[in-house]
Amino acid sequence: MISVAPVAFFSSLSVRINELSPVLYMSESSAPLSGSLGDRDRSKQPPYNKILVALDRSSQPEAIVEMASNLSQKHHTIMMLFHCLSWEEEEKANPLIGIGTLADINIYTYKKLQKLRHESLQKDLEQVKQWLSHLSEQPIAKDIRVEIDCRVGSPGWSICERSKDWGADLIVIGRRGHKGISELLLGSVSNYVVHHATCNVLVVQ
Repeated sequence: MISVAPVAFFSSLSVRINELSPVLYMSESSAPLSGSLGDRDRSKQPPYNKILVALDRSSQPEAIVEMASNLSQKHHTIMMLFHCLSWEEEEKANPLIGIGTLADINIYTYKKLQKLRHESLQKDLEQVKQWLSHLSEQPIAKDIRVEIDCRVGSPGWSICERSKDWGADLIVIGRRGHKGISELLLGSVSNYVVHHATCNVLVVQ
């Protein structure tokens, strides 16, 4: 993945649209480009057929969807709005087995706790689907074909795998999840996606 300075050994391509500052990270299979998205000859832009928009509730999802919608209109693509419920966040939200060990409870209690956890997870997934459906109204109004999907797991890994399975040509993602000096410029999730995705990644900062 060809990334953006000041991350070492990478070349850059950045452009400001409205108040957002998206940065395009080219995959190694794509030819390096120079200039802004607005200035480049459209014929030289990579052809996009499927755009996966990875969303969370902390990085201006409406603005990210709007930006992705504009790209989708330009390239006549299909969009997927995708959200991953983090295992870590689910553990914090539903600490059903946070005290003691499995040896301290009987099988009946364990199964009951597992059932409660499953029901809570299903409720969370339904809420995410409703949220994504609401966000999809904007591109649908522009006659863009939109799919929605949500998973539970590691966000970075799930985004990369879903984009690969779906055949995405571009991932649009916000910056989030700072976890130390090595990720001051990119959030932990977007940093993972930039370095592991098999397609181009547009990080909205």
